[in-house]
Amino acid sequence: MSSNIFVLLYYKFTPVKDAKFEAKQHKLVCKGIGLNGRIIIGEEGINGTVAGNRAQLKEYTDYMDSHPDFKGIVFKRSVAPKMPFHKMIVKYRPEIVTLGKKVDLKKTGKYLKPEQMHELFEKGEDMVVVDMRNNYEWEVGRFDGAIQPDTVRFFELPEKVKNLKIDKNKKVVTYCTGGIRCEKAILELQDQGYQNVYQLDGGILNYLEQLPNQDFEGECFVFDEREALAPDLSARVQGA
Repeated sequence: MSSNIFVLLYYKFTPVKDAKFEAKQHKLVCKGIGLNGRIIIGEEGINGTVAGNRAQLKEYTDYMDSHPDFKGIVFKRSVAPKMPFHKMIVKYRPEIVTLGKKVDLKKTGKYLKPEQMHELFEKGEDMVVVDMRNNYEWEVGRFDGAIQPDTVRFFELPEKVKNLKIDKNKKVVTYCTGGIRCEKAILELQDQGYQNVYQLDGGILNYLEQLPNQDFEGECFVFDEREALAPDLSARVQGA
């Protein structure tokens, strides 16, 4: 199915001096371009999903690359059979992904590129793969053998990690949709004593873009009207 509508998912942890003003300004920019979607801006950065045609998204990415705080973002692109958002929403929030506690975002975890994770699957690496999305997302689709900490909301994670029955010296590989939740989740695991923790760089969407139809079972849940993406990143057809 051909489509003129594309979706960009992205995030960046970066200090934003006046995040409330930036949220208002960003909404004006997006509406001026003609985009729809949802964006969260806070003092710790930006987290967004926007949809439009090629020309609109080119104008938006050019704007972002010229922005002193937001330049250098890696956008994850997928196709929509129709516009998946009804309007453009830009909100200010203290956290761009809500864990409910402060973490030192100057710290970073260890990243695995998609091909590195695929290699671990291929050789049967002794590891635990942990899905850092919520349980209803995990039920729609997941990597082979992945477990989920039984969260309904991401802010439940610190308490749920305490109940994980995993050897803290064992290799743990985390993943989420686009990578943002793992940025905080991996720090939480380390804070609770896990010594050998990795995160999938760019999340499921990056993995399936690089390695479609490999290692992922089911569909990837997305927070828009498409509901889910197949392992080749095609959108579910409504009513199918």
